[in-house]
Amino acid sequence: MLDEQYVVGICTRGTRPTLDLFLEKFSPTMAEHAENVRIVIVVNGDGELVLPENPNVLIVREPRVGIAHARNRVLQVIEANENLIFIDDDEYPDSAWFSNLIAAHKQFPEDLIVGPVREVDHAGKVVADSKIRPISNTPTGTLRKTAATNNLLIPAEVIKSGFVYFDLYFNHGGSDSDLSFRLINRGFKIRWVADAIMYEVEDADRENIEWAYNRDRRNAAIYSVAIKRNSTFKFMMMYFVKKLYQFTVYSILQFTGKSNRRKFELYKIALKALFSGKQTG
Repeated sequence: MLDEQYVVGICTRGTRPTLDLFLEKFSPTMAEHAENVRIVIVVNGDGELVLPENPNVLIVREPRVGIAHARNRVLQVIEANENLIFIDDDEYPDSAWFSNLIAAHKQFPEDLIVGPVREVDHAGKVVADSKIRPISNTPTGTLRKTAATNNLLIPAEVIKSGFVYFDLYFNHGGSDSDLSFRLINRGFKIRWVADAIMYEVEDADRENIEWAYNRDRRNAAIYSVAIKRNSTFKFMMMYFVKKLYQFTVYSILQFTGKSNRRKFELYKIALKALFSGKQTG
């Protein structure tokens, strides 16, 4: 039996086959813990979502387009005593996902808990060499510097601190990194749980090297801006020195091949974003 309240928050632009699959696989858990577990789905923009009625599934609309708006809408509709679990709308859970996530929450009740998302093919087999979801061997309990909202538990007491919100500056990406830095710099901790696994069905386009590189360019800028907006001067200077060193090394190595040239470009983008405070990647 559960002795706390949990709500799974999902943001979507509309009907997704994997969202249906998540609801199918998670329904037995909701039925078993009907008094303690529910789902909040935020439909962003003008998307359409039709689901069978379920008293433990609340569907609300956020007309303002953008992921930060949608995530903030989740925060607005949950109860003060609910621990929030964010996932994406293109994922489905491992059979032990929820129980392992809750076990980690019980072990580290004051900390945010983040678990892995593994890419699987259409037959459900894990993609061992995934470019977007590399498999991590990090042990449970390890402290993390950042966490995405694709498999993240935020304790109710952390939400009550007033520091859990998604900055609209990052409305089209990066608001979860921004949240991570804000919380860590205020003394909160993020811990990894290795066996609370979500699965994401592979997308052939995302396995393309060019797609991955463009994503890395965007992330390099977002990461630097999030650090500049949230970090202490000391931490920001340490980050600057690290990126300056990498930039200097790869300014030479870039002439040895395409891979190193692209790394040089990423470090250049990171430094430019750190100085400007803008997502210039």
